[in-house]
Amino acid sequence: LVVSAVTGTVLLLRSISGSVGVAEPTDTQLQEETPEKNCALFRHLPNLCKSLAWRSLGAANCSPIHVCKLPKDGLTFLVKREDLISNQYGGNKVRTLQHQLAICESRRERGDIACKQLVALGSGGSNQVIATVVHARKLGWDNKGDCAINACWFDPDEPDLDNTLNMLSVFSFPNVGFTFDWGTSTG
Repeated sequence: LVVSAVTGTVLLLRSISGSVGVAEPTDTQLQEETPEKNCALFRHLPNLCKSLAWRSLGAANCSPIHVCKLPKDGLTFLVKREDLISNQYGGNKVRTLQHQLAICESRRERGDIACKQLVALGSGGSNQVIATVVHARKLGWDNKGDCAINACWFDPDEPDLDNTLNMLSVFSFPNVGFTFDWGTSTG
């Protein structure tokens, strides 16, 4: 079981490293966050707290669990409510953004100019794009100065109200620097 946990942790860290890299937390992150309380990874591996940047993004320390019971046969089951973890924008996307945005924030604060402009990629009604825009804004990608989040949609989604609202929501944020979609000409 211990070997499995260590292997899982190594795979998780390699996956994170492959997308945005790894960075130590900034002094501000260490002062403002309590990852050993609010993040399962750091509760089990507290030595990582000072080695891997992390932000709570307003997320509760654990997802609410609801007990549900089917009326007809009385079957009871549990529902994990990731949609309720953050009062800003919930859902499972927050869990990966807690590491990715914190690492980009740490690299930006240490002078890495590649992290001043972020690009969020997704399909037309992407939850990932809107979640990134919402949470990046709180961490300084506010389109003031040279720090902005940029939205890029590479493929249309099926038309429906949720997808349309996600895309319109992105346009409503002042921290979005540019948008590019599947209909925009590149040449």
